[in-house]
Amino acid sequence: MKTIKTNRVLLVSSILAALAGCNVENPEYDPESMGNSVAPTHGGDIVVDIHEKNVFKQYNLLGSITGENTGESIAKDADGNYLSVTDIAITTSGDRTEDIGSDGILIQGNKVGVRALDIAPNLDTDETHTVVLTYNITDGVNKTPRTATFNFTGKILLLKLPAGYLVISRETLVPVY
Repeated sequence: MKTIKTNRVLLVSSILAALAGCNVENPEYDPESMGNSVAPTHGGDIVVDIHEKNVFKQYNLLGSITGENTGESIAKDADGNYLSVTDIAITTSGDRTEDIGSDGILIQGNKVGVRALDIAPNLDTDETHTVVLTYNITDGVNKTPRTATFNFTGKILLLKLPAGYLVISRETLVPVY
């Protein structure tokens, strides 16, 4: 029984301490609300050229024009409201769009993960693949459009073949007789 009475006393004293912190002398106190009259801004669209052998990297869709978390061109809101990304649409183009599509692209909230190794097997030398994310930056009320473009280019693969071998396709190595 003493434990229950002690717990009640602690609870009541905690509530009284919290209420003592309230400003009873000025009951009309109303802190300024942040408002939400200004749309978010950013320093430009994100454009990144990616080497096909890059393993994995995340890019911030609210970040700088290179997708980094910091920099002068990050998304900002003059009202100080929390920003997020909405209405994401993905389009692709390039030499092998049908084969690649949006492979290697992983959207995670306000970030996009890019795994170039998922794309590399489908690109030959100097072939290109472009992924464009079109989206809105929002503060909950106002929206500002932005795009993130990721460009992939197939690179030259230099092989030193053993004597008597010939490459007849990108997947086949055969001996020459």
